[in-house]
Amino acid sequence: MKITDKFLILMMLSSPLLTSCHRGGKRRFVRRTAFIMGTVINVDVPAESAWAADTAIEAFRLVDSLMSPLKDSSDLSRINGNAGRWVRVSPLTAECIRYALQIGELSGGAFDITAGALVHLWHFDTEKGWVEPSKSSIDSASKFVDFRKIEVNDDSVRIGRGQRIDLGGIAKGYAIDLAVERLKRLGIRNALIDAGGDIYALGNGPHGKWRIGIRDPFNRGNIMGILALSDKSVCTSGDYERFIKVNGVRYSHIFDPRTGWPVRGVVSVTVIGPISTMSDGLATAVFVLGPKKGLKLINSLDGYETMIVTESDTLFSPGFRNYLVSGEF
Repeated sequence: MKITDKFLILMMLSSPLLTSCHRGGKRRFVRRTAFIMGTVINVDVPAESAWAADTAIEAFRLVDSLMSPLKDSSDLSRINGNAGRWVRVSPLTAECIRYALQIGELSGGAFDITAGALVHLWHFDTEKGWVEPSKSSIDSASKFVDFRKIEVNDDSVRIGRGQRIDLGGIAKGYAIDLAVERLKRLGIRNALIDAGGDIYALGNGPHGKWRIGIRDPFNRGNIMGILALSDKSVCTSGDYERFIKVNGVRYSHIFDPRTGWPVRGVVSVTVIGPISTMSDGLATAVFVLGPKKGLKLINSLDGYETMIVTESDTLFSPGFRNYLVSGEF
């Protein structure tokens, strides 16, 4: 389970109507905004195709209806309410879970959608009365954390008895991909979709490639760098706002599912790649794995790049800097 803070901001998209001159006339974009999946969704499309933005936004509503843990009728709630039994779900839900299992396998369990019990155990939803859980309670909760017990057969899913899954670390990325797919079907070739900082840059923006700023996790008033992206996703996971200090020890809200303990040392991870679902999940996986193993994972995957910010350093995969148009590191 991931409860992420996003560091990405759109440097140039500050108004609902965007205009620039280009060969053949003016290229204008309009923005549609909605609040879905617990975050603000911004969709920027060419002004002449403003109607298409609603189709993209509806993709988020659909995914939320299927994968929200707060809706009793969602596929996710039905799966969790029938642990140990097969549940027929939407093909979209089944596909998203398959992505999650793939990332779980690639990361050796650093990304695990069955880890929600651990987050609740540490009570990161409130600092009032927060206490470090006992080792025995962590061990007890950890018995139900194992993505390998999840089975997917066509459009049916079965989780282990006593397990609960949460797709919060990957569902927004999946919704972005679904929205992009729908825009493409409508013939839209240039657009930008931002789901609370999980972003897909389709085609080009008003001034060529879309420009996306990476906010400094240590100083929210600063920008670390600006990315130029086209037909790429970019997702960031981090703990610079959501952590708790107890007796001088900083506890991240992002957990290592393999140990049951919060991750320490890593501050933020940004992943660029062709598929938002993968970029979203990989950002958490790399955060948990840490710099050495995280870079090894990203370097093993075609088309993905990462930037890892620790408490003392900033590290990059070999191709990440190719997307930077400014920034000193």
